[in-house]
Amino acid sequence: MHRKIRIIFLNLVVIFAIAAIFETVFVIREMRHREAQSSMVLENVYVADSDDYLGWKLQKNTSRVSRKYVGGNLIYEAMISVDSNGLRISPPCPDPCTGAVLFFGNSCTYGEGVHDSLTLPWQFSILTDQKFQVYNFGMYGYGPHQMFSQIKQGIVESIVTENVKHVVFQTLYPEQAYRSSGYFDWNINCPKYILDKNREPVFTGNYNKPRSYYRNLSGILAKSAAMRYFSSRQPKNPLTQDEKELFAALITNSKNYLDDKFDNPVFHIILWDWSDGSDEELFEQMKSEGIRIHDARDIFPDNPASLEYRIHKYDRHPSAIGYRFIAEYLRKEIGAVVEDKIVKY
Repeated sequence: MHRKIRIIFLNLVVIFAIAAIFETVFVIREMRHREAQSSMVLENVYVADSDDYLGWKLQKNTSRVSRKYVGGNLIYEAMISVDSNGLRISPPCPDPCTGAVLFFGNSCTYGEGVHDSLTLPWQFSILTDQKFQVYNFGMYGYGPHQMFSQIKQGIVESIVTENVKHVVFQTLYPEQAYRSSGYFDWNINCPKYILDKNREPVFTGNYNKPRSYYRNLSGILAKSAAMRYFSSRQPKNPLTQDEKELFAALITNSKNYLDDKFDNPVFHIILWDWSDGSDEELFEQMKSEGIRIHDARDIFPDNPASLEYRIHKYDRHPSAIGYRFIAEYLRKEIGAVVEDKIVKY
């Protein structure tokens, strides 16, 4: 009897020892992450209101100066101005206006870290002599699910009065496919879409409900670094086929809705981070739907990840120079489209 008790006791000791080591590994991991973040200070960078269909959105009729410091050094300072529609401002199109160009995407469209007049939509407007009314629907953290919500929920239609000639969507792949499937803890309030039996995206609320359940399941477990890691929404596995198809469906359905509302505008994707051969069928399917895909590597004279086109080594968002290259590329690309409704330059 005593021997059995000793064996049980030793097994429990081993189990607790392994659990302690396991927990220590994740505690150290969190400490290193905090140390990496501790030198970063943000001022008025991520200012937003909550929204049922978008997760978060810009505050209408506001202006602010955003700053980012790393190790006490100023990395950037940018004026952020938001119009009455809740969009970052773009230059007005004087009469007569040729039509509209809509820009969708995340912080690379919104223009995180640069002044209003240096964002991609603004620079494109200036380079095309303001003949298009340009709309910046970009927002930090957004993905194809927010673009689809902006279109499907009538937000775009309520704002845009001109006939839309072109649509430009910037995407990071595969990161934005993870975003549209609810990954990343900061992304937990984003809109949740699932594919129905016809493989069409259907809005089902937000991802925060299951996350709240896990977070509140146990106060004890929430104090464990290991449990915080495994209950988080950080990507830990490759995308599933359904997650890839959802990403593509959100984009193609966005195009289809805009086709119906605005007489078939030309839909462009600027594709970042994609590797040749990686999910090539996914993008070939989009091309078959009439979407024009532009690899970011074809836009810049050398590696688009070069610091020459980025704000700083501690902030990898495109700089004003980077946006200038994209805007110039789009000006030439749009001017090269042979259609009666497109103004050539």
